[in-house]
Amino acid sequence: MNWSLPLAGQSGPAGRRAAPLFSALTLVALVLPMNAGCSALPVMQSAPVQVAMLDGKARINEYSDVEKLRLSQIPRTPDFDLPTGVIPATHQIASVGPGAKTPSPPQPALSAVPLSDATPKGVVPKTSVASQAITGPGQKSFTPADAESSVQLPMLRIDAPKPFAWATTGKTSGERSFQTMTIGDDGYRSLVIGSVAGNDPLALELVEQLARHLHDGKTILGGFNCTVLRTLNPDGEALRNVLNAKGQYINHGFPKDNNIAEGKQPVEVKFLLSQIDTLQPQRVIHIRTIEGNNGLIAANSSALAMARDSGGWLGFRVINLPGKAVSGSLERYLASSGRCDIVTFAIPATTKKTELWQSYGDALQNLLLSEDTATRELARQQTQQSSANSRDANDR
Repeated sequence: MNWSLPLAGQSGPAGRRAAPLFSALTLVALVLPMNAGCSALPVMQSAPVQVAMLDGKARINEYSDVEKLRLSQIPRTPDFDLPTGVIPATHQIASVGPGAKTPSPPQPALSAVPLSDATPKGVVPKTSVASQAITGPGQKSFTPADAESSVQLPMLRIDAPKPFAWATTGKTSGERSFQTMTIGDDGYRSLVIGSVAGNDPLALELVEQLARHLHDGKTILGGFNCTVLRTLNPDGEALRNVLNAKGQYINHGFPKDNNIAEGKQPVEVKFLLSQIDTLQPQRVIHIRTIEGNNGLIAANSSALAMARDSGGWLGFRVINLPGKAVSGSLERYLASSGRCDIVTFAIPATTKKTELWQSYGDALQNLLLSEDTATRELARQQTQQSSANSRDANDR
C-alpha cells in the first residue's frame, strides 16, 4: 500500500475538505514510528515468519532469542519430503513462547521387534511409526519389516496321471508273469483276453491299444469295469509259437463238456479260471486273428444280438456258440457252462497294423457295455469314419 499527496490541481469544496484529513494522516505516519518502534506501513508476511512485537528498547527488524529458537526449528523441507520414520520438530512442540523450555531433539524411532534381553518384563515394546503392526481377521499381527519377501499362497496339489504300465501277476509254465490292467467303476464287468495262442502279433497290438486308450481316458464310457489280460500265453509270445513252455496247446486244456478238467491242465488255464472266479465278469471277450480277409464274431445266445449288431457294422460273419467250437476250448467251456457271456472277436490276419484301432476300436469298446444298440446310431453321427460305420460306408 503506497501513500501519495493529493493532486496539486485539486480544488473546489471537495479539495478543501480533504486538506485537514490529509494533514492528520501525515502526522500519524510520522509520529507512530517514534513511539511504537516499528514501521506503520503494512507488510505481507506468512504466519510462520511473523515476528512478535519487541519492546521499545529493541532495535528495528531484530528478533528476540525466543523467536530465533522457533525459527530455527521450522523445517526447510515440507513434512512429506522428510525420510520415513522421522517426526518433524514442529509436530513435537505444542507452543513456544517466553519462558518455554528448550525442546529436546527428536528421538529415533524404536524397533517394532523388541530385543529379548533389552525389554523389561511386563513392558509392551513401542512400535515404529513407519512399521505399524498389521492385523486382520484370523491373522497374526506382523510388521512389514518382518514379512517374507515372497507371498506364499495356498496351493491345490493335483497329482499328474500315472503313465500307462501293465501290472504283473501269476506265473506261466515257463515262469513268466501275466500282464493285466483293470479300469472303470462298478458297472458292467468284462474281461478281455488277448489271444490264447500267444504268438498273435496283430491281436496283441489291438489289445495293447485298447488298454492304453481306456487308461488315457480318451473315451467316455461310463458304467463299466474292464480287466484286460494282455495274453494268456506269454510263453508262446516269447517263443514265437502257439504252445506254452511245456509244449501244451492252452485252448484245448479247459474243462470238457462234462465240466471235468484233465489231469494235466495247463497252469495258464488254472490262472484264467481263478481270475473268472475272482472278478465274476459278466462277459469274456477273446481277441484273436483269423486267416483270410473277412473277420468273425462268435457269441453265446445271450450275447448274440450285440454280436450281430457289431458284425453288421464291420461286415464280419457271425456264428452262435457253442456250435462247432472244439471241446476243451475257452469258447465251448464258457458257452456250455453258462458262467458268463463269451464273445470271440476275430480280426482278419490281413489287417494293416496302422489301421487296427481306426477299424475296430469303437466296436471293441461297445462290447465292454451291456446291450446298447443305440450306441451304433451315435457312432454313425461322428464326423470322422470309425469302426462303427467304415464298413457300411464302403458298401454304399
